[in-house]
Amino acid sequence: MFQLDDYDNISPELHSIYNAGFLGLFTGLCYGGFIGSRKSYTDFMDRNQATAFTTHLEAKKKLQDSMLISFAKTGWKFGWRIGLFAMTYVGISTFISVYRNEFTIFEYIIGGATTGALYKWKMGPRGMTAGFLVGGALGIVGGAFSVGIMKLTGTTMKEVRYWQYKWKTDRRMAYKDAWDEQLKETDLSFKNSKLQTYHDEKLGEKAIELNQLPDK
Repeated sequence: MFQLDDYDNISPELHSIYNAGFLGLFTGLCYGGFIGSRKSYTDFMDRNQATAFTTHLEAKKKLQDSMLISFAKTGWKFGWRIGLFAMTYVGISTFISVYRNEFTIFEYIIGGATTGALYKWKMGPRGMTAGFLVGGALGIVGGAFSVGIMKLTGTTMKEVRYWQYKWKTDRRMAYKDAWDEQLKETDLSFKNSKLQTYHDEKLGEKAIELNQLPDK
């Protein structure tokens, strides 16, 4: 799981953990940004009901600036928390699954319970216990859903991770091949260009002149 392949790529397991964290971050940014911008809009309207602006464009600009700042602040506040939570949850469950070489609902329960307890560690033993129980319950729901989908489709988690990894590798190789082909076409077009031809002719004439100079 923690070893690189022959091309220095991370394992499919680590790649799935990375995807979970990125998806959680993106979801939190969108959700938190929407909430923050909506609240900023209502607060701006309440605060500036009697404010006299020079023009309506000034009012719109200040409103847009306020909503944009609130979107960034609230989105980041939600985003990094949800991203870290998702990465921790998927990371723990994946690590246990790889260690046991099995894919069952047990890994999701342990992952959810551990993540919930870590998320509430600032609240002390009671908060960690509550987080442990809630996380375990959510792990049961998520694990039952994932295992049920695997059973219905007749696939395994190893196959899903493998095909995700293969799709990423194939896409990267296709991009590399397309880039190499573009470089070849660019180099060929430059060689056949008038500028290159003129350069070669002048360089050849200069070489002839140098060869015809008398020896000192």
